[in-house]
Amino acid sequence: MKNSILVLISLVSLQVLGQTIILDSLDNPIPFVRITSSDPNFISNSQLNGNVDHSKLISISDTTLLFLNHVSFEKYICTKKQLISNEKITLDVRPYELPPVNIEAEKTETVFEYRKVKGCFRSFQQDNGVNSYYLDGTVDYYFKDRKFKSKIDRLENRSFVNQELIAAAPSHKTGLTFRAVGIPRLDRKYIPKHLFIDNNLKLDSISSGHFLIKGDQDLTLGVVEVQDAMIKIDFSDPFSLESKKLLKTEVQVTNHNIQLIFRNNGTRVRDIDSFDDLMYLQSHTTYIVSHNKDIEPNNVIVYSELFVENVDSLVSKPNIDFDRNWGLPSSSHYSTDFWNHCDCNLFRPDKTTRLKNLILLD
Repeated sequence: MKNSILVLISLVSLQVLGQTIILDSLDNPIPFVRITSSDPNFISNSQLNGNVDHSKLISISDTTLLFLNHVSFEKYICTKKQLISNEKITLDVRPYELPPVNIEAEKTETVFEYRKVKGCFRSFQQDNGVNSYYLDGTVDYYFKDRKFKSKIDRLENRSFVNQELIAAAPSHKTGLTFRAVGIPRLDRKYIPKHLFIDNNLKLDSISSGHFLIKGDQDLTLGVVEVQDAMIKIDFSDPFSLESKKLLKTEVQVTNHNIQLIFRNNGTRVRDIDSFDDLMYLQSHTTYIVSHNKDIEPNNVIVYSELFVENVDSLVSKPNIDFDRNWGLPSSSHYSTDFWNHCDCNLFRPDKTTRLKNLILLD
């Protein structure tokens, strides 16, 4: 009897601690597939090699519905039990018909030349596995020609907070409230040409249209897929991992994954030197936040998405007051239901329940 119990425990442990790999129709692994569920506080994702770690699912029951989401594939729905009982799950490609886009600047002598990138975004934060903040909206990014230091004009936004969680957080005379939710940043480091040159990265072909991003000592840091219409880059960024201390609070970045999708205009991946053809940006960052007087650290996850609607060339500096606040505004400001509509081919409205228990700031 004792042996039977031990065998049963071993089998359950193997199942829970096992892995399922998420693949496309050609058996290529799909990195960074976001996994949500009917539990508003549950979220996970596939790893760079497409694997889903079963240990991340321990907190939910076998009958809980899971939703596998990826911008390039159709949504896949299954129960936790179905997922962990399958070694492989195949996602169907989400078809796109992308219209051609021409970006033209006026043939005029100018003092300034700016690019304006218009998009809609969403960003949310979890603290110790509980949804804490959510922000979505529309924004214009402005770049002085080829400088890639962006300024923003936030057009509309909704701000949500978990007031109960905030009220229950430890209070310190000296410390900071860690809130990383905000407008996604279009940094120079996300432009493929600079990403590869600045970090001495290389591309290794593994099959037609599929490449591995290699770093020092031949370490795999990401994957690239070149399709007829799009170029997809998934990158696990080791160069953003850092630790900073301020006001007796230490913040460690322990993981930073980015996903970039560019319109394929025929340019080689390593030669893409602007955001002109950017269609989508997703970032997933994890932090450990520790105050000197805290018994346990705060484990924070932040997801952000940007859907690019269009890119315009401007012949002069825009006459607007730029926003300095990239983070969560203290109030909401909107006149349209932008959260259901975005002029981006890759856009999907956010239909999850993560806004449950969050309060909209007026």
